[in-house]
Amino acid sequence: MCRFLILYFYISTVLFAENTLLLDVQTRMLPKIMALDSDIKNRSNSSKVTLGVIYDDDRKAFALSVTDKINAYHKGQVGSIKFTAVAIHINELSARRDLSFLYLLEASQASILKAIAHSKEKKIPTFVYNIADLPLGALGSIAIERSTIIYLNKNTLTLGDYHFNDSLYQMVRWVE
Repeated sequence: MCRFLILYFYISTVLFAENTLLLDVQTRMLPKIMALDSDIKNRSNSSKVTLGVIYDDDRKAFALSVTDKINAYHKGQVGSIKFTAVAIHINELSARRDLSFLYLLEASQASILKAIAHSKEKKIPTFVYNIADLPLGALGSIAIERSTIIYLNKNTLTLGDYHFNDSLYQMVRWVE
C-alpha cells in the first residue's frame, strides 16, 4: 500500500509539473505568435489588441491566473503590438467585440466547438491548450515533445483566410 501511495504521488507530481510547464510555455509563446498575425491590428477597435482566454464551468479563477501570468510576463506589449489578456467565460464570448486572438483553456467539447464556431464566424485566430482539441477546428496549439512544437491546422488556416508572417510557417508542424 505504501509503495502504491508513493507511486501515486510521484505520478501526480510529474503530471502536474508537465501541465505547469506546458501552460508556462503557452502563455509565453501565444502573444509572440499573435504578434506574427499580419491582420491583428485590423481586428482591434483600439490601439490595444485583446487576447481572450476562454474558459467554461467554474474555471474562472484559473483563467484569471493565466491572464495575470500573460500580462505580467509580457507587460502589455509584444513586439510593436500593445495588448492585454482578459478571461472570458464561453457564454460571454459572443457579446465581446474587442477580441483579436483567442486561447481556449481545457473545456468541454461543446464549449470548444462553440468557441471555434464563433472564432470562424468572426475570423479570429484560435489556439487551444490541448492539442487533442485541434481537429475540432482550432487554428493551432503548442505542445512539448522533445522540444516545443507549434502545430497549425492547415484546413482552418486556409478556410479562415488567416495571414501570418512567413517566419511562423517555417517553424510549425502542419496538421490536416
